[in-house]
Amino acid sequence: MRPRLPWGIRLQQFVADPQPVMPILAQLFNDHEVYVQKSVANNLNDISKDHSQLVIDFCQQHWHESKTGDWVIQRGLRTLFKQGQTAVLQLLGYQPAAATQLTTAKLTVLQAAAQLETVSELSYRLQATDIKKALPLYLGYRVHYVRQNGQTSAKDFFIKRINLKPGQPFEGQFKIKWQQLTTRKLYAGKHLVALLVNTEPVADQIIDLEL
Repeated sequence: MRPRLPWGIRLQQFVADPQPVMPILAQLFNDHEVYVQKSVANNLNDISKDHSQLVIDFCQQHWHESKTGDWVIQRGLRTLFKQGQTAVLQLLGYQPAAATQLTTAKLTVLQAAAQLETVSELSYRLQATDIKKALPLYLGYRVHYVRQNGQTSAKDFFIKRINLKPGQPFEGQFKIKWQQLTTRKLYAGKHLVALLVNTEPVADQIIDLEL
């Protein structure tokens, strides 16, 4: 039933109108089998690419129905979340404008150049002095990979979820492995790396990849 099954034929009738699928997803929503949970989530994510409001309405209706269901919803909303959809951020407990409340947002890189089969280490520091209560943050980073034609293609990665306490700085690190993959080929050039707070870029650094 997945409209955009990666290794199958795209089901154009459900791409155009996923309504016949929704009652089935609702019936399977709280299934105890993990593979079924993942399938429901992936189906919701597929549908969200063409009918975002339909999926948002479905998830709002079933939010906090069960712990398993909440996991399915979070996975099913991943594309809309990365797009920074306000309703999705709010549903999952994140303020869309959280980045504007930060008084400090720094990203540093240990070495500005990198080679294939090496690892770049980056550190970040966040602080919000004017908030009155802890600020829920979804931290990630975005790599603008250089393509063969010189253009770039962005890919987002998850770091962690935190509650940023008023006035207290939060520091952390993450690493980027520069290796060729079957799904992504690396090319030499300046790669922009941005720190994301609730899907919004707040600081960035450039890493020059040499082949």
